[in-house]
Amino acid sequence: MTRVNGNRGFTLIEMMLVVTIVAAASSLVVMALPNSSPQKQAREMLARLADAVPMQRREAMSQGALLGLLITAHGYQFMVQDAHGWRGLSSTGALAAADSTLQLTQLDLPLDESPADEREGKPQILFFPGGETTPFELTAVVQKQAVARLIVSETGEARLENAAEFTP
Repeated sequence: MTRVNGNRGFTLIEMMLVVTIVAAASSLVVMALPNSSPQKQAREMLARLADAVPMQRREAMSQGALLGLLITAHGYQFMVQDAHGWRGLSSTGALAAADSTLQLTQLDLPLDESPADEREGKPQILFFPGGETTPFELTAVVQKQAVARLIVSETGEARLENAAEFTP
């Protein structure tokens, strides 16, 4: 005898399994979304740069090469000088928010008065094979307010300050 049941449905276990899968998928989507503010992202970018500067200094010393750091209004790129000029390395950083900028101040150095087209693509900060570094301050500005500042000495020592620790 064959039993025919016209009321087919889902069991409670099947429903709970579907709800669990949907919840897991939605939590993965939520974790993938950026949850930090532009201010936090700018601070984190300067923190990554503060960690990278001493490493680049050591790299210049170990390779006996001149390395550089090109800073733009919205990011940075490490560079190396070879026979063909300056070439970008893979280490880069960029500000995500459109209203975020970087302001560079070079310490104790005369301004480069060469024409702008000759300076383009050349790093402002240099890491010399002897261990010296161009001293500089880099301030992250979000919505016209300074949120963090990175100060690097000629010995390559990097110090990161939050906006509460300095007056712009």
